[in-house]
Order: sequence, then structure tokens, then C-alpha cells
Amino acid sequence: MLELKTPAVSVGSGESGRTLVRRIDVVIERGEKVALLGPNGSGKTTLAETIVGLRTLAEGVAYLGHNVRLAYFSQQGRELDETATALESVLPLTGHDEQVARGLLGRFLFTADEVHKTVAQLSGGERSRLRLLTLLTGDANFLVLDEPTNHLDVDSVEALAAALADYTGTVLLITHDRHLIDSVATRVLEIHDSRLINHLSAERYWEARAARREEGAAPDTTVGGAAGGTPAGAPASGSATTRGAPAAASATRSRDAAEQVRRRRARQRALEADILRTEKQLGEIDARLADPHTYDDRTAAAALAGERQRAETRLEELYGTWDETAE
Repeated sequence: MLELKTPAVSVGSGESGRTLVRRIDVVIERGEKVALLGPNGSGKTTLAETIVGLRTLAEGVAYLGHNVRLAYFSQQGRELDETATALESVLPLTGHDEQVARGLLGRFLFTADEVHKTVAQLSGGERSRLRLLTLLTGDANFLVLDEPTNHLDVDSVEALAAALADYTGTVLLITHDRHLIDSVATRVLEIHDSRLINHLSAERYWEARAARREEGAAPDTTVGGAAGGTPAGAPASGSATTRGAPAAASATRSRDAAEQVRRRRARQRALEADILRTEKQLGEIDARLADPHTYDDRTAAAALAGERQRAETRLEELYGTWDETAE
């Protein structure tokens, strides 16, 4: 489906060039759904734009297989006809079968009245849902999706996850949404320290990320280095001291453990709600930044850009805290 071999993917040219990812050797097979992850500024969008042909490699080769029909969802894409209704945007993809078109729109949460809105009348989230729907129902068999959830609420992300799970083509997905990653990705490519790391599953990626977080931590003082093991100098498991431990102490430990689990889950739910609010805020800001009239007032536009940066930083912190809580 896709083969990409190059010593480096770079931004800029000449002395101003900045190498983002080095020594890439990637093959994506037909039908795979690959998540491309990494910190902001690590080169994810640059790599995606290289794959879809918007950037030229200084050296190396990016090769699309035979009969690959590629579609690209970018963060600033505006490929929809502003004067067409949502229904009119989907009808040509269904052989002009209105019932089928309405069914597809309903799956992407468009009500009976909303299908008659023009694209120009759609909110940022509605526009994103319609763009994703047209890509998923079009004739492309390789989708490159760059942050498709930026404008989406929880229900819309669920609808997208279900649609991508059913999609029979190949997907390269850039996202910060853990639920979408876990629901869709069959493999993860991670940009870390200017290298592209291949993880054979989303679970392997989260494990590797957790392990990196633990590097540099103080050595465990338990025997064998295993958390929750026997403390150094404590009696062995078969000793009389252990055998004679009161049942009440065991029950207390069980209650304490259950309380810790309850608190951790409550903390996770609160973090997830905060993440969703922040993602919604980012989507609203992006919609305003995509409006040309925003830049009529340069001071206000600059303030809005600063607000977006703060929200994005906040989102990264929330995901980091969520990871720590989950671990």
C-alpha cells in the first residue's frame, strides 16, 4: 500500500532546514489502520504531507502501491462546496440514493433537519463530521487523517471510531484521542527523539510510553525490584510471622485497595471530562481561526492564537496526568 524510505524528513531548505525525523523505513500494508503519534512539533503533519505528496523528499522515496486512491483530511481542509447542503454533499457518493444518504448522515449524527443546512451554515464540528463522512464513503482506499477529532464532541468521536472500525481500506491516523487510538489502531508509529518507532499494537505503545516515564525513578527497595513484592529484610512468605497474620489486617488491606481503585477511577473520570472540555475548546478556537474575518483585528487574532497554545498545552498535561493515573 505504502513504502517510505528516506534518511530524513526535513522542514525548510538550505541552512534554515530543520530535520524532524531521521532514518525512516516504513511499509504500511493494505487494510492496516496505523496511528502516527508524537509530541506537538515532532513532525507528524510534515510526514503526513510528505506521504500525500504535498512535500517533496530531499532524498529517499515515498512509493504508493498500485491502484491506491488516497484521500487526505487536513486540519485546515476546505474541500467541501460551501453552497451545497449536507445531503447534496453526500448524494453523489450513494448513486443519488436519498435514503442511503440520509442513513449515512444519521450515522454521523445529522438530524432530519440538519441535512438541509448548507456547508456554510455548519458549525466546526458539523463540518468536520461531514468531511469525514465524504472521505469514508468516497472511492479512496487509503485515508490519511490529521487530527480529525479537533472539532468533535464525545458522541461524534464514538461515531467516527465505529465508522473507522468498519472501514475496509487503509488508514493513517494522527490524533491525541486515546479512545480513538485504542478503538481503531492495529499498529502505532511513534515519533520519539527524531526517530520513527514501530509498535506492534496500541497496547505496546502505551507500555513503552509508561516505561519511559519510569526511567530515572529511584530503585525499588522490594526484593526482586517488583512493586508490591516482599520488602528487603521482611520475613519470607512461608514464615511463622506471615502465616500468623490476623485476618483483620488482610481485610483492612483489601478495603484500602478497593478505596484506592475507587478514587483512581473517579480521578480518571474527572480528567476525561476535563479533556473533552479542552478538546471542545480547541475545536471552537480552530473554527474561529479558520474564519478569514478573524484576522481583520490582528490583536484579537494574536490573542486567540495564544489562547489556542495554552489550551493545547493544557490538553497535553491532562493526557500526561491521565496516563499516570491509568498506570
